Amino acid sequence: MQNNINIIPLVIDDNFVNKSYHAIRSESGILNIGRKFFRNSLLSLFSLLNKKLEDKFLRCLYLHHVFDDQIEKFEQLFLNLKELGHFIDTDTMMEMLEGKKEIDGRYFHLSFDDGFKNNFTNAVPILSKYEIPCIFFVPTDFIGASWEKTKYYCIETTRHANVIEMLTWEELRDMTSLGFEIGSHTRSHTQLSSISHDEDLLKNELLFSKEEIEKKIQIECKYIAWPFGRHNDIDAASLSMIQTVGYNACFGAFRGTVFQKMTNTFEIPRHEMDLQLSFLQNEYFAKGNMEMEFKI
Repeated sequence: MQNNINIIPLVIDDNFVNKSYHAIRSESGILNIGRKFFRNSLLSLFSLLNKKLEDKFLRCLYLHHVFDDQIEKFEQLFLNLKELGHFIDTDTMMEMLEGKKEIDGRYFHLSFDDGFKNNFTNAVPILSKYEIPCIFFVPTDFIGASWEKTKYYCIETTRHANVIEMLTWEELRDMTSLGFEIGSHTRSHTQLSSISHDEDLLKNELLFSKEEIEKKIQIECKYIAWPFGRHNDIDAASLSMIQTVGYNACFGAFRGTVFQKMTNTFEIPRHEMDLQLSFLQNEYFAKGNMEMEFKI
């Protein structure tokens, strides 16, 4: 039997999508669909049996987007998480990580990657409503980008099924006026380990994005999350340049435990909160389970 290439076709006009079922790629092929079903079933079982909840922890969470059909679920998820722990801003998180402030309870740090407009339209109102601090990591070359440029970013770079509208610089300034933080996700969301042999190109990706954020938003850009977020997407040369150009810390996108005075502040692990998953499944990760990248 021939596998389906993609259940959802790519758009062929100049419309942006705002629903998750139009934007997120579907699994194709019997083996991939079966693997996903098995993985989710096992995760659901683990979530139901889970009793873990430490008295004290510092845990970093992140998302990419909140589509129009996910707003209610996003709000409920973070109401649930506020019952589990207290959300803190990045500077406070760094003080705890470095041992300058005691981790005397349950603490979460929240971030968003990739710079999509729905971060502003759908996530920010809820985060503001419940006073949840957050830092948004953005790829500066795609802020306010045209449909054609955004199409390349969404389809080829971030591997979505359709084209999702990007944030604008005005919206980023509005977000900072509301108390939110803005960090770098490089200029073009490139895999840093693949360009680290070219020092000028690497510096351009890291320094220019920092300088552009600082110039256009009039804030200090102290933090960065490296694109794709896995260990093999960054290397020693990239991490060295990140420090050289003046960032204070760097975030990955792999599950891992944050240890005070021990976790490398330039390879900070984060748990993805995926709104395609159930509340129980997301809370399972938020409680620190599977603190190695979840693979079955």
